[in-house]
Amino acid sequence: MHEPPNKQRRRGVQASRVRLTKALADAGLRTQAALAERIADKEDLDSPPRDAVSRAFRELPVELTTLERIARALDVEVHTLYLTADEVPDARPEPRADAAANGPRAAAEDDDDEPKPREMDGLTMLFALVIVVLLAAYWLYDRWQPQAGDQPLTGVSAPLLDLGTAKLVVQFIEGDDNGRLAAAIRSRLAEHFSVASPTAAALTSNLATNETAETLRTDGVVEGELVTVGRLSAVRVYLYAAGQRHQVWAESFPAVAFADQVDGIATNVSNAVLRATGQASVNTPRHFPLVPVQNDYLEGEYHLDRPSSELNIKRAQSRFEAALRQDANYARAHAGLCQTLLEEHWMASEERALQDAARACGQALQLDADDPVVATAHAHFLRRTGRNDEAMQLYAEIIERAPKDSAAYYGYANSLLAEWRESSDEAVMEQAKAMASKAAEVDPQVWKPLFALATMYWFDGDVEQAIAISEKARARDENEYVLANLGSFYLCDGAFEKALEAYRVAQQLAPESYVGDEFIGLTHYYLGDYEQSAELRQRAINKVATGEPEIHEMWGSLADSQRMAGNTEAAIAAYRRAAEIAERDYLRGTQPAADQAARAWYYTALASLEPGSVPAAIAHSIDDDLDRIEAEVTEASAHRRMAQTFMLRGETDKAKAAIDRAATVCQGYRQMPDLAGLRD
Repeated sequence: MHEPPNKQRRRGVQASRVRLTKALADAGLRTQAALAERIADKEDLDSPPRDAVSRAFRELPVELTTLERIARALDVEVHTLYLTADEVPDARPEPRADAAANGPRAAAEDDDDEPKPREMDGLTMLFALVIVVLLAAYWLYDRWQPQAGDQPLTGVSAPLLDLGTAKLVVQFIEGDDNGRLAAAIRSRLAEHFSVASPTAAALTSNLATNETAETLRTDGVVEGELVTVGRLSAVRVYLYAAGQRHQVWAESFPAVAFADQVDGIATNVSNAVLRATGQASVNTPRHFPLVPVQNDYLEGEYHLDRPSSELNIKRAQSRFEAALRQDANYARAHAGLCQTLLEEHWMASEERALQDAARACGQALQLDADDPVVATAHAHFLRRTGRNDEAMQLYAEIIERAPKDSAAYYGYANSLLAEWRESSDEAVMEQAKAMASKAAEVDPQVWKPLFALATMYWFDGDVEQAIAISEKARARDENEYVLANLGSFYLCDGAFEKALEAYRVAQQLAPESYVGDEFIGLTHYYLGDYEQSAELRQRAINKVATGEPEIHEMWGSLADSQRMAGNTEAAIAAYRRAAEIAERDYLRGTQPAADQAARAWYYTALASLEPGSVPAAIAHSIDDDLDRIEAEVTEASAHRRMAQTFMLRGETDKAKAAIDRAATVCQGYRQMPDLAGLRD
């Protein structure tokens, strides 16, 4: 199409000022500035995008993403804001200024000066008409062709065409082996369109999409794919119409829930096709991830489901961040990023990680608070920030809505375990076990629920069952965390060789992880090789991010090794670090009785190594608290800490009673070097 040499085609889309003004009023806003402020609030921007809003109101071309942002702020569909052909004024030439000044007569005289066309015969007129039609068709085709860079990665599909009672063919969904999803989509679309019969696929299975449309003379072709990454499956659906193939829908769900999701997916696809053809339903979800965005999200979830090592957490974060760089409005990617930050909290600066998690979870909630993935991340955040009651209530609501969401059951189990550690209520422990068992039953692929369940049995004093369940978890995924747990249970059972073997395999599987060094260091501590134990435990700490993990138990264990090795200054520094972290946990409201027992031990050890470092008032406070803590603790490891504390304070009888309680669960604790004086 010819254009004047001094005029370049303007890329982008144009909004209708009239439609924008009406939507602005309907939204209760009075000015363009107020609209820009609303966009900034929704997107958490430092400054409102006033220029972009002004440009749209002046009917200048803007990026489609800009108009989508405006539409979201106004709570309308983006296509309702487009400038339509009937709103564009006719481009008629203005009369010349001198002609207008001299009045109608002068203008008429000027008209007489124009050369008069020859009268055209019928054939000439027909030829001219054909030329005009062809030029108009070319102009329209060129105008609606997408230009390079004009198609941003966004999950909001603009209307492609108005099909009316169009004819569609639904192809088999790649990856849906039994064809159930395609059949459900076909059934839903048949309520609105004329849809080709299922047998038509026999004619089109080997044809390209455009050939399928041409063969069956349809206005559109619906096709898609079903992919699985780890425990999640995802469906992507495309519509071929007007010579172009566009993605119109995508969603993801637990793979085990696919059969239950089919009808819902079909409804979403039907609504998406209606939307793409300009017939959107008011209940149509407006946002979905495009394929590259969803691929990054699925990979992020895959790494998040792996052992929570620094490497896996960083991999997950990078994938979620990649998804958000392409689509900042994808709620699940924000939720995934929040989950990684909650897992990262113990690696370095806990306060920074929790603040970042608050932002990510907050953004996810703002975008889609009803999404179960978003709600699960929110519940985890509530638990981690000391609001476990709210977390448990939210988990219960999620599993009621999504009964095959293993992640929600697993999160609920962890919240219940945290509640048990605070209350020692056996009914709560039984409920925690039930939720962990349900999570493992719902999805036979996941290992973390079994890992948690084994820990629960250990807390409950059943080491044999803890070992058996750990072996089941190992069968699903042999990783360093499962093996470390298994080794600790063998250690409790007095099987030192089996424990050491499990720890060594963990170290071989993940040499970059702290886990192998930490627990082999524990074994050397029991064997009396304190220097080697301290070296391994320090190496484990150094492997965690910046070497400053926010886990008081790791620092307390290092301090124990340094103390027994005679490295007093190093022991004092490590006990102080452990106490700092324990105090922060207490302030956050996330310190159960077992952690209080550990904190009492750190201050008792500090007072013995550096007399005067613990003021008398604090020492008296610990004196007053010890009996209360001892009465509240239920975990074997906490009783062992209490035995160490009483032993160092010279209260042998209390120390012996505490280690007896610990040994009912963990016989191996009797072999601790600190408690050698209590052995019969």
